[in-house]
Amino acid sequence: MAEFFDRGWIVGHYDNKASYDSEDYKQRGANQLELMRDCAESSEPQLCSLRVAKKINIPNKKTSEGHPITSEHRKIAVVEPGTTPLYGFHADEGGYRTFPVGQESEAQDAFDQSAADYLYKIVPMSGEPQVISGSEYRLNEYETPNTFSPWNTFAPQLEALYNGDDLPELSPTSYTSDQTELLCEEYIREVIPEFFPLIQTGGSTGTNQGVDILGEASSKTIIGEVKNKSQIEDAVLTTLRNYTADEVDAYYFVRGGGSADGVSVISIETVLEELSNKYNGQMLERMTTY
Repeated sequence: MAEFFDRGWIVGHYDNKASYDSEDYKQRGANQLELMRDCAESSEPQLCSLRVAKKINIPNKKTSEGHPITSEHRKIAVVEPGTTPLYGFHADEGGYRTFPVGQESEAQDAFDQSAADYLYKIVPMSGEPQVISGSEYRLNEYETPNTFSPWNTFAPQLEALYNGDDLPELSPTSYTSDQTELLCEEYIREVIPEFFPLIQTGGSTGTNQGVDILGEASSKTIIGEVKNKSQIEDAVLTTLRNYTADEVDAYYFVRGGGSADGVSVISIETVLEELSNKYNGQMLERMTTY
């Protein structure tokens, strides 16, 4: 898999079949092969982020584009319009043998006669790839576990990383979960100046109290849950309502906002807009600048 990363290959496997048709596979998720083919054969260029799964054993000192290959690094590159999807397998003499879509029988026969273990489905990226280190790549917690998935929500962030630009300050997906929690806490402090935090806020460094934000203001308890998602979840509302009482105010921060009985639902876009107009704008700039 490290070699695929180095080559800039988007790779799927499932069974050892020369096919991109999900109906030829029993495994769930095989439709992702069809998505791969659609991406390759699109009339528009497609910007893709490539990773090596954490469960993959990567040889020591393996590099790509002058950067080490780790599960934290990402390679961002373009799949050009009209790219030909491939079938490929490890050749007995070394390297890989590949066959274009349309040569399914040839690819299957050649694989069956080889000593290779896997017949891969491959979409090659091209152009000038950018390898982004783990410390600079802030989108990993939003990635799906799928082999291949559309990711339109994060297109501006991916384009900024590819072009070496700063991330858009007013986009919720420019921030990690711990950064978003800190920003939402700061928003509460802006609208409730008396707010005093009772736990350390901020993702994995926070104190696990069942909520992301916990504090007091004028003898009233303030709690908050921060979910950088685009829909309100009933489970989160249930958690917040279990805490609410006469002296407890509950906040639910989510992309797009909304409304719910007994809970103040605030859009993360509102948080960023509010903070950008204050001295906190410098904090947003630091969080989104490389």
